[in-house]
Amino acid sequence: MIRTHFKAMAELLSSSNVDLSKLEQRQALVLRSLLKDPEQKGIILSTLSRMGKLEPIPEIHWRVDRSIEELKRRGGLDVIGFWKEKSQQKGRKLKFLEFGPGNGRAARERAEAGLDKYLNVMAMSDQVYYPLAPIIEKLLDFDKLQVEIGQELSLKDRQLLADIIYKTIIIEPQQTERDNFDYDDQNREYLKRDINALKKILSEVANYLNQVKVVPQHISSRDDQGNVIYPYKIRVSEQSESFQKAKSALDRQLTGFLKSNWQEVDYHELIDAFPPNVMIGDLSDIKRLSPDQLDATEGWRSTVYKRGEDYIRFLTTELSRMADGGTIIDDSIRDNDGWYYRIAEVWEAKKRMHGVNPEVLVVLGPGFEGEDVRQDLVPLAMMVTKNGSSRELAEKYLQQGYQLVNLEDLAQNLEYLRSLDKTGWTATRAQEAVSLESIIV
Repeated sequence: MIRTHFKAMAELLSSSNVDLSKLEQRQALVLRSLLKDPEQKGIILSTLSRMGKLEPIPEIHWRVDRSIEELKRRGGLDVIGFWKEKSQQKGRKLKFLEFGPGNGRAARERAEAGLDKYLNVMAMSDQVYYPLAPIIEKLLDFDKLQVEIGQELSLKDRQLLADIIYKTIIIEPQQTERDNFDYDDQNREYLKRDINALKKILSEVANYLNQVKVVPQHISSRDDQGNVIYPYKIRVSEQSESFQKAKSALDRQLTGFLKSNWQEVDYHELIDAFPPNVMIGDLSDIKRLSPDQLDATEGWRSTVYKRGEDYIRFLTTELSRMADGGTIIDDSIRDNDGWYYRIAEVWEAKKRMHGVNPEVLVVLGPGFEGEDVRQDLVPLAMMVTKNGSSRELAEKYLQQGYQLVNLEDLAQNLEYLRSLDKTGWTATRAQEAVSLESIIV
C-alpha cells in the first residue's frame, strides 16, 4: 500500500498544473495515520530506501534539524509572527510550501506554535535525508559505559562520542585529521542502499576507532581554489575527563557498549525523518504546480544547491507559481560557507520576471564565525513578494541587529560587495549583471 501511495504521488507530480490542495489531501489520507506508529514509520522509510529516495546526509556540514530559532538567526525574521499576521491580513489560511524540510523539526515547531491555523503546509524535497550520528547515539549503551568508566556522561559528551564514530565511518581511514579529507564512498554507498548496513560497518570500525584522535567540526570553509575544506577540529585530548575515558573504553570494545538488541532491531525505526505532507521529487518539479496558487514559500539551506542558470530558472518559476502578494523567504542568496553571494543571479532572475513587479528585499545580518569574511553585516536571506510589498510587515518582525535593503541598492554598492568575499566574485558578477542590463536598456 505504501509503495502504491508514493507511486501515485509521483504520477501526480509528473502531470502538469498540479493543484497543491489535492497533493495535501492524498498525503494526509495515508501518512498522518501511519506516522503515529514508529514501526509503521520504519516501514515507510524502508519503502523509500528501496525506491532510492532515502539516504544519510551526504556531507558532514549538512543539517536537517533546523529549528525556528535557527531560522531567525539565518534569516533575521520571526517567521512565526510574520506568516501569522500575513494570514490574518488575507483573512484565510495561506498555501505554504517549504523546500527541503529536513527532518521536519521546523514544521513541528510551527504546529506547536499554532501556525496550523494559519497555514496549509506542504513541503518538497528531492530526497529524504537524515543524520547518522543520532542513530549511533541511540545504539550506544550509555548506562553500561558510565558504569565502566565510573563517571556520568553529559549530553554533550554523548553526542560527541556518536559524532566521532559517525565521522570515523564516513571518512576514509587515517584522514580524519586532514582539512581536505576524502569520504569513504564504499561505506556511504552501503548506507545509502540500506541503513541496516550500519551493523556490519560498526563491527569493522571497532578495529580502528582507537586510531582516531581528531575529527573535523561540521563548519566548512573554502581554500583559494574554492574547494571545500574543514580547518576546524575536534580533538579528543581537549575534551572532558569523562569523555576521554569513554572514548578509550569504546576504542577497546565498541560493540561491547552497544545496546543488547543492536543486531536485531530494524534501523529504519531509529531514523528521525519524514514529516507528513512532503512531496518527494526534484525541486524543479515546482514547474508542474498550477500558476498563481502559492501564498508563501520558505527555503533554508536547500534551494542553495541549485546553481547558475538552473538556479535562475528555479527562482523565476517559483515566482510564477506565487499568487499576487505571495512571498518567498529564502537564504540561497548566500552560498555555502559565505564563499559567494548571489546578487547577480537574483538580479538576473528579477529581470526575467516579465509582466510581474516583484519586490526583492535582502536581509543583512551578522556573518557566521569561521565562514563569512565579514562578521558585521552580510547578505543572509531574501524576501521576494509578487506584485506587492512585504517591507512594512517584515520590518515589524525583523530581529535586532538585522537590516532590510532593496536588491537594486545592494547590487550597485560595489565597495560593500567587494568586501564580502576573498575572490571579489560577488562584486564582479553583480557589476556585470547591472552593466549588461544598462547596455540592453
